[in-house]
Amino acid sequence: MFSRATLTLLLALACSMWLLTACTGGHESITGEMHTIQLGPEKSLELPVYVSRLVPANAAVLDFCAALVGPERVAALPKATLHYSNIPEARRGPWAELPVMEGLHLEDLASANVDLVIAHDWQEPSLAPVLERAGIPVLFLPTVTSTNDILKSMHLTSLAMNVPDKGVEQNTLLRQRIANLRTRGEALAKVSAMVYSNYGAGGGTSGSGTSYDVMIQLAGLKNAAAEAGIDGHADLDMEGLLTIQPDHIILSGGPDGSSASFDALKSQLSGAPIKAVNEERIVLLLPNQLTTTSQFLLDAAEDLQSQIIAMSSK
Repeated sequence: MFSRATLTLLLALACSMWLLTACTGGHESITGEMHTIQLGPEKSLELPVYVSRLVPANAAVLDFCAALVGPERVAALPKATLHYSNIPEARRGPWAELPVMEGLHLEDLASANVDLVIAHDWQEPSLAPVLERAGIPVLFLPTVTSTNDILKSMHLTSLAMNVPDKGVEQNTLLRQRIANLRTRGEALAKVSAMVYSNYGAGGGTSGSGTSYDVMIQLAGLKNAAAEAGIDGHADLDMEGLLTIQPDHIILSGGPDGSSASFDALKSQLSGAPIKAVNEERIVLLLPNQLTTTSQFLLDAAEDLQSQIIAMSSK
């Protein structure tokens, strides 16, 4: 049996250890502990158990990270990353206080003592050599060409930040929203829509293999550009738009309903019989919402679907 003095000493030591753990949060930077996450059958990544100096390489990555952890685990944000993210305005305050990097340059990353960069695979050719020289681990998320890519990105980010339970929670909610979109979209199976952009210097659209295609299909619609055989992002002149004739045209627009693309389109119509314009079947989505490749693509799909259902009921 321990004496009362020994028990008191042991209790004091236990409290001290608890306080130390609580204060550090289990930070890897203090313990040096590492763990390995599996990225594929023959690919893995060794990371700190507690990543505390993260840099998200673009706005979509920031969206994934912000759903899982707070800004206290982020070292800095590349310039304009927060501006193009879809973090709700009410939650932006703490993120706006983070240091800002001009770019993902070796000097900036080294001086910020970064312990992980999360980027997208389209950034790999230019970013991987820089980070390899700096000895900074990097996780490349897949380019979003399907809903599975969104779910996989959330999962991988949660593993990298060592919050797998939060990743499961987020993906459970996303899967439910995907199911709801599919149910509501059953009535729209024969309706076509197409993303179009035109800022006065020529038009463009997006076919299969793009996040826009994912958004349109999530809403239960046919992507008119993909149906016309367009793969990826492509230029589209007025003749092409007249040939495709989508039921609905999706444009970028401001919260006040203004749209530079729609103004440019109208100025070039010259009475051309584009049914979506003539019948006022134009969908406007906020720029960040329309162009995102994060989980907020579901928000865009929900907005798109709601607008088209409302138009169909008129």
